[in-house]
Amino acid sequence: CCNLLTDKGVIVIFTPNFDSLSVHIMKECSNIISPPAQLIYFNEKTVRLLSEESGLKLLYYRTCGIDLGDLKSYYEWNGEYNLASSCNELYNIIQPVIDESGSGNHMRFILGK
Repeated sequence: CCNLLTDKGVIVIFTPNFDSLSVHIMKECSNIISPPAQLIYFNEKTVRLLSEESGLKLLYYRTCGIDLGDLKSYYEWNGEYNLASSCNELYNIIQPVIDESGSGNHMRFILGK
């Protein structure tokens, strides 16, 4: 990609965040852990390393996610209905906090020359 990128070109990447809140809670039950479809997992540290190693600048980085939606399903599956209900009721309050903390389910980042 670096060789094909023009001087003003960018690479936009959307990938799961291995350091997300839901991965920390659900571990291997997380829906973003899905071998063989997803063999390499990234977090903010590895994204910054990728930027350095490729000689590209990290122009934008943010996490967003449906962590509480995933956790609600996970708690329902485990019969923990009070926690599932709390995830549903607090979604609009807690999810933005998770995203701003860098712990959202997915990363969006842009690399450029």
